[in-house]
Amino acid sequence: TISQVSDGQWKGETAGGCGNHPNTHLNNPRYQITLESSNNNNQLLLDLKGPKQYQVGLDIICVVASDPSAPGAFTKKHSGAFRSGFVVISLEDVPAGTYDIIPSTFLPNQEGPFFLTVKSSCPFKLAKLR
Repeated sequence: TISQVSDGQWKGETAGGCGNHPNTHLNNPRYQITLESSNNNNQLLLDLKGPKQYQVGLDIICVVASDPSAPGAFTKKHSGAFRSGFVVISLEDVPAGTYDIIPSTFLPNQEGPFFLTVKSSCPFKLAKLR
């Protein structure tokens, strides 16, 4: 397993809230991960830690999959119910490719730091886009 931690923050405009707030949600921090693998059975674990007083969540969006018809291919996944300060997405059979990761709080204007941990069964590159 390969692991990388990135720190970030929701502040000002980047404290966009969840998808229920379409005008501001797009302003949230955004990371891009590229899974450097030649197969479709990669495992990916995303772990978001934020301030305990905020409900936090994660979206992962497929930008390009090496095999869009693979059984594990997806367009978008969400971490489920927003939870206080901590949330995890565990994905199996993820095709190699490029994915955007968007950490958010439930409500807009909730400012604070966060830590995004990415663990993968294959080598990857993680970049902060915004």
